Amino acid sequence: DTNSASYHKCKRDIISFGDSSEERMAVRIVADQLKSKPKSVMFLNAPTPRELIGQMSMLTNNMEYVCNNPNTLDLEISHEQAERSAASYFKHAVPTYAASNNAVSEVAASSGGAVNATRRAVMHPTAAGAIPASS
Repeated sequence: DTNSASYHKCKRDIISFGDSSEERMAVRIVADQLKSKPKSVMFLNAPTPRELIGQMSMLTNNMEYVCNNPNTLDLEISHEQAERSAASYFKHAVPTYAASNNAVSEVAASSGGAVNATRRAVMHPTAAGAIPASS
């Protein structure tokens, strides 16, 4: 009985995070061999930087659900979900991003090629840092 307290004390899950169907298949095979529950979270293949941030934010916010769910899981993040999650992340976790991005847009109108370096400087701290859970 997977809903019993004893299952939760000694459960063994095999969790896969990746962007290929081969990983999804492999986690099922390994979990079956180890008499475990397979759990798969499929990321987008070749995401944009914004979608990548959205995926990591979604994963951070839902890791407890993935790990503690007693059922087999086969989850897939869509482009729309990644975009919505990124928008929420930038709105709540990085309140200065919008103001900085507007400043970059204003510089773009007058500086030509220098805007790329400015945009990288604005994005760098977010991309390099840990993604906190948004509320």
